[in-house]
Amino acid sequence: MLRRLILCFFVAALVAPAAVVAHVTIQPGEWEAGAFARMVVRVPNERDDAETTTLTVQFPENVPSARFQTHPSCEREVQREPLAEPIEELTERIVSVTWTCDPAIPADGFDEFGISFRVPEDAAEGDEILFPATQTYSSGEVVEWIDPDPEAESPAPRVTVVAAEEEEEAAAPATSTEEAAPVPASSSASPVSPQASSPSAWRSSASRREPPRPNVAAPAQGRRRAPALPPGSCQR
Repeated sequence: MLRRLILCFFVAALVAPAAVVAHVTIQPGEWEAGAFARMVVRVPNERDDAETTTLTVQFPENVPSARFQTHPSCEREVQREPLAEPIEELTERIVSVTWTCDPAIPADGFDEFGISFRVPEDAAEGDEILFPATQTYSSGEVVEWIDPDPEAESPAPRVTVVAAEEEEEAAAPATSTEEAAPVPASSSASPVSPQASSPSAWRSSASRREPPRPNVAAPAQGRRRAPALPPGSCQR
């Protein structure tokens, strides 16, 4: 009996998170303000007897433009409207994007749609940018993911603004006040110690050096060189 209770508890723990994940979401759900995000709209099919044929995602006004990744089996339609005031060269904003899939997303499957956009620069840490979505099934059922409450039964897909990661300053190389003095150009020069790094120390060190000896070969020992003979004479 105890083993059955433990097994039931374990199965419930696995199923509960799966039910939460089965919403239409934007992944990853966090990004920095002012940065360009590369995300996907993840669409799981929550019906056992129907397929997902269409998904429509509404864009907030503070995300006026975006780019979309081409999907191999879903057609994309983007709805736009003129801006009251142009933003630089942008004169229209995206109102919504709709993907119509053929073949549809199967009952036991899910699909993802790639999007890229810039998170608003004036967004504060903790702000949530909502992208309400509408999921249409082959049975005609329409599920609206529009609730601002993340704990609601049908929460809207969202992106939470997070603080920018602080870049670690590269550690500057340690510098010593006692840097080695340049070594004079010489094939036999050796490195100079820190104690001899100053010009006065260099001159003092040079004065103590022995002068180079002339390279004179010593005469061979034990043999005497014979004197030179006049021309025409013979040596006995």
